[in-house]
Amino acid sequence: MKKMLQILSIALVVLIAGCFDISEVDQPAAAVNGTSIQTSFLMKTFEADVNPHHLIVGLLIPSEWSVDSVYYEGDVFGPDYCTFLHNDSLDRDLGGAIDLGWTDSLSAHYPPPTGMAWIVYQGTIGYASASADTAYTDVFIDLTLDGAATGDFDLGYFVSNAALDFGTAGYWDEALGYTMAVTNVVSIDAETVTPASMTLDQNYPNPFNPATSINFSIPTTGMVNLVVHDMTGKEVATLHNGVLSAGNHVEMWNGLNAMGTQVPSGMYIYRLESSDGLQVRKMMLLK
Repeated sequence: MKKMLQILSIALVVLIAGCFDISEVDQPAAAVNGTSIQTSFLMKTFEADVNPHHLIVGLLIPSEWSVDSVYYEGDVFGPDYCTFLHNDSLDRDLGGAIDLGWTDSLSAHYPPPTGMAWIVYQGTIGYASASADTAYTDVFIDLTLDGAATGDFDLGYFVSNAALDFGTAGYWDEALGYTMAVTNVVSIDAETVTPASMTLDQNYPNPFNPATSINFSIPTTGMVNLVVHDMTGKEVATLHNGVLSAGNHVEMWNGLNAMGTQVPSGMYIYRLESSDGLQVRKMMLLK
């Protein structure tokens, strides 16, 4: 009977261990040295886990780049900003030797190319879930492209619960090989180059407080409508409604609605419409 209880206990541990899945990685296809960018991905977790965990996020980036912030928010994990996790430091959960050597462990399992390195971050707040339903978490990473190295770089992303246990399936997930072309600033004035198509960039910073900028490009001169909506589809603020010349443009949103009142924290949608098409993105106001 005692042996049977031990087997059941082991099975329960496996059952409640959170399974991780990374999907919908969103990063620029190209960037310029010396600028700041944002990448993001959607993390799905399955199974219940009644023990609070501080989410682990690993980033495979060029060694000279700087990580400005790592933030996540979702059904179970977040809202929370992560802090840098030194290679030989314990995580915030109860643990032992298995919680050491974060960067070394990642490098051993997923060796970084020359000139690149794994950087590990950990959330400051422990989260748990008694539900076995699929939960979703958006993870946002702000980066500054320091250094002079140019070319194509294959970025990587990693998530895990507190225990970096590569011997237990489902405790982690990785997304590798997301290529970004990095160039140096060219002498041509970008404002004089007509874009080939309409583009709507991810706002920066995101999440933001109190203001954020939205960059977009249009290939033809004409009427342009850039509007912010809440998640129910209700119009919150009009950032531009009028004629714009072909080229690159930027609009700012200070988190105020059409009445000049500060809107609450949460997810919002910004919608760009012109004769060249319609594009929509999400952004998050965090107070």
